[in-house]
Amino acid sequence: MKLSKVFSASVLFAGLVWSSFSLALTPTQKAELYKYGTITVYTEDGQKKGHYEVKFMPGSENITSDAKDRWAAAADLMDDFVDREDFWEKKFVGSFMDGIDFAKRSLVDEGVGAIPGDFKDTVAANNRIDGDFGATAGKTKNWIKFGLGSLGRVVISVAGTIGGGVYAVLAPVGHVVYRPIAAGTQAVVAGTIWPVIKYSWNGTAWILTKGNNEPNPGDMTVTYIPENLPEEVSAELSAEISAQ
Repeated sequence: MKLSKVFSASVLFAGLVWSSFSLALTPTQKAELYKYGTITVYTEDGQKKGHYEVKFMPGSENITSDAKDRWAAAADLMDDFVDREDFWEKKFVGSFMDGIDFAKRSLVDEGVGAIPGDFKDTVAANNRIDGDFGATAGKTKNWIKFGLGSLGRVVISVAGTIGGGVYAVLAPVGHVVYRPIAAGTQAVVAGTIWPVIKYSWNGTAWILTKGNNEPNPGDMTVTYIPENLPEEVSAELSAEISAQ
């Protein structure tokens, strides 16, 4: 119990000592905090030693950049409508043909179109066992199998033809309808409403924190990134990159 108290007191004392040496944010650091959500810290001789990434502040420049990216993505979606080859021929017509091809495969290759081949295979199988001791039973089994298989192929033909036809109609329409909806979501929600919310929060958080001192080591609301990584960390990162 005494050791625990001594340890706690030591930690508290260390925190108080460090706090006494913490520096107030300079005007440059305050501007950086607002724009980028970071705080660059320097040594006593003015050399950059690293920076803190403030977890709860997105930074106005980052918000602006992200909003521009969202609007650009919305424009790219709408540009598809004037892209004759990639959109209309490959996606619009291509999805229609995918549905038709599926229906064709279901009808010809896997459906009723394959029944004549099954019939020939059944006859051939029966001819091979003709004259055997269990020929009658074997032939009966083969014909039953053929009948059930033919019924299954009919079901495949019906389901595949309907499914392929529906896909051929709806998929091209979906490609057309999706783009303005997705573009509107990107531009209005992700590119306008959400940035406004983040701008408001960024300004509020900045007002609440700009008067604070530089963060202390162990602060859970920031992440410290040193300017020069220790040699062992740098070597570990290099090994990870080489392994990729």
